[in-house]
Amino acid sequence: VYIPHWGKWCWTGADGKLQGNTPGKIGWQNPAAFYQVSSKNVNKVGQGMFSYIQPSRLSVDGSREDAINIFVNTALSYLGSPYRWDYALWPGGGSDCAGLVISSMESVGMQTPYNAYDHRFQAWQDHDANNMWNDPRIMKVAVADRRRGDLVFYPGHVAIYLGNDTIINAYPPHVEYDSIWRWSVRGIGRLFI
Repeated sequence: VYIPHWGKWCWTGADGKLQGNTPGKIGWQNPAAFYQVSSKNVNKVGQGMFSYIQPSRLSVDGSREDAINIFVNTALSYLGSPYRWDYALWPGGGSDCAGLVISSMESVGMQTPYNAYDHRFQAWQDHDANNMWNDPRIMKVAVADRRRGDLVFYPGHVAIYLGNDTIINAYPPHVEYDSIWRWSVRGIGRLFI
């Protein structure tokens, strides 16, 4: 593929994603202190069903809005999937609250310390939700400044904000729409700066 921004040709795989040492993103990108988006898939960890990762759906020249749309649409693809404590599987396979966020982040190539394999073997379900709240690579913003694609944090729980005071979250018995005000909001985290 020819990348006009670089003025050169780069190799892609059969799936159209940049391969090898070529960068996974040109154009819009988060500031360096925050999670980076990429057209490349995140690194796979572990074996078997718990090593599932969402493939990146972000094009190499995707905009901020493209990234937010992919992130949200990935979460929406899990609607109705069963709630599975400590799981981050494929749509229909099951997820818990942090697993839903992990899978949605993977769909825009965000390489994080959170992954389905490690998530499954943690001792308690709220571990990653609380780690995400404390993660400095997720910008904290005022609740009044929330936007579509932001993370909504509750004590031991995390959801994705869709707009109009609506969230999508994994909560027993399944992934569902809910009101942002169902529980006491701890704060808002922004992944797309």
